[in-house]
Amino acid sequence: MSRTLKLVPLAALAALAATGCGGQSQSGSAGQSQPAAALVAAADPICERVATNTATANQALRAVSRSTAKTLRVLERVAPGIASEERRAVAALGALKQSGSPFQRWRTMLVDMRQLAKRDAQLAAAAKAENIAAITRIVAAGVPIQKQLTAIAERGGFIYCGHAN
Repeated sequence: MSRTLKLVPLAALAALAATGCGGQSQSGSAGQSQPAAALVAAADPICERVATNTATANQALRAVSRSTAKTLRVLERVAPGIASEERRAVAALGALKQSGSPFQRWRTMLVDMRQLAKRDAQLAAAAKAENIAAITRIVAAGVPIQKQLTAIAERGGFIYCGHAN
């Protein structure tokens, strides 16, 4: 197996692990304004559901991570569901009422989450086509988006939204 093929399982795991509504952070709502704290309180439960489903998908990927062919099949199977769940979550998050200056960051988070959901759908298509080069490009393109999203989420006090799983 070539070095590139051996790296695909790691790339696939990294891509799904870095979803927009990801895992738990140690941030909290201390020091937040009341409207910002209310947004976090409304948004985080939505993101927590996505984080739970993403954790399940990541477990399935880790279970086959030694085999590129199996990883591609699992990625093809789980990525569409994660992308769909992320799209539903972003729609629900977008419906939350917000106003004031901290909410420009919230809008940026929503854009980033939409991009990452789209990325997960692209990963599924690339896995189905067994296009390792595309998977590598898709994963690499998502890294700066995830970094920006995580930084904004941490500043905003989110526990689940915007954090990598």
